[in-house]
This record gives sequence, C-alpha cells and structure tokens, in this order.
Amino acid sequence: MLTVFLGLLERPFGGDGRMIAATGGAVTERVKEEVEKLRGVDGVDEQFLFEILRVVRFIEMDLQLVSAAQKTYKLSWKD
Repeated sequence: MLTVFLGLLERPFGGDGRMIAATGGAVTERVKEEVEKLRGVDGVDEQFLFEILRVVRFIEMDLQLVSAAQKTYKLSWKD
C-alpha cells in the first residue's frame, strides 16, 4: 500500500491533490474491508489487525494534509 502511495507522490500532477486523495481513499477503504474479513479468523493476530488499522488512519490523515496543502498552494498562486 505504501509503495502505491509513494509512486503516486513521485508523479508530477498538475491538479490540486484530489486525485491522490481519492486514490488513497479507495485503497484505505479496501484495506479496512480486508481487515474486517480477517477478524475472527483462526491464526490471525488481533493486535496485528489493530496496528494495520492504526497505520491506515495515519495514512488517511496524511492524505487530508496533502489535499489541504495543494489547496493552499493553489490559493497562494491566485494572489
């Protein structure tokens, strides 16, 4: 998942960060769905699943920051 985000961030985008945020949102939603499917499965550590969800929340916050930073950058150019 992190490799996908790194690849997106390294690409030159002319937009306002919405594409990165949208793609990241789709990926994080998919991860959450997969984690929920694994809950209660024998041999799957609940602490590991908790940590995955924690990392996903951090990534979601980072995506919001990227989107906000792009908006701020775009607004600064309008002045």
